[in-house]
Amino acid sequence: MKTLIRLSALLLAMVWLASCKKDRIEKDDFSSMDDFYNEHRQEEQEYLIDSGGTCPLVAKYQTKICLGKEALTKPDATPFYYPWKLKVVELYTIKDMMLWPMHGMSSDSLMKISAMIRIRAFKDDVELKLKPAAFYTVEPDTMNPLIPDLSVFYGSLEPVMVNWANPLAGDPITAITPTPETYQLKLGQLGWSMAARLAGGTPLTSIRFTAIGNNTQNIEVFLVFKNFKGLMKVTNLQSKLLPVGEKVTLFAMAKKSTGAYVLHKEDITVSAGMEKELQLEELSEEALLEAMNDL
Repeated sequence: MKTLIRLSALLLAMVWLASCKKDRIEKDDFSSMDDFYNEHRQEEQEYLIDSGGTCPLVAKYQTKICLGKEALTKPDATPFYYPWKLKVVELYTIKDMMLWPMHGMSSDSLMKISAMIRIRAFKDDVELKLKPAAFYTVEPDTMNPLIPDLSVFYGSLEPVMVNWANPLAGDPITAITPTPETYQLKLGQLGWSMAARLAGGTPLTSIRFTAIGNNTQNIEVFLVFKNFKGLMKVTNLQSKLLPVGEKVTLFAMAKKSTGAYVLHKEDITVSAGMEKELQLEELSEEALLEAMNDL
């Protein structure tokens, strides 16, 4: 009897020790990826515009921009003179959009997207504005295939991600004109612009992601759509609404507090009430960037 009691006590002690050991297993601690984005995002291009310039200016990735000095003003309306600077960002690929980072959402609505272009103008360090009723034009590089029935969307920072919105009703300036291989955008605002349309689709659902670790809000999760050009950035491991049955590539990346990078990349089909556990595996920074190439 005493032997049985000793064995039972020993067994309980072993279970308790095993439980304590399990509790002491260190969880991954995830850090902000802001430094990663800042290092790898596309650099903003700068062009010095003088009186001898002609329209259009063709940027690095073949965006054609026609913006004249006569359309611009300083915030205090005082005169400015040549030369002045044009600053341009061109995001054509999903990889470049992710590295900014950007997404293709209008509030909570998913969009079919094209190229995301940002145009800014400066005189020295003073950012210029468009004059009232003035406009400029942007023609993105060739798009194949062309998406039908696109509209102009302007991007604004709200509060940390750019949100895409149609111009206000009755806007007399903003317009989009199809060309044989792309579109020409007539724009009444400087900053971000894009030709896009709402994706639609029913029924809709959301995806809840789970992950083991601390500070999981720092895991960067993107959904890349396969049947059309679309990009959703997930916040706090909970997606916005998206159509059931859509095929997407799940791309979840993070940086550990140790400096190591981890990735979960998988093709999935969206199902109603979907939950997905992230299995993050270590890889090099170079391999992480390469994994974005085929998105």
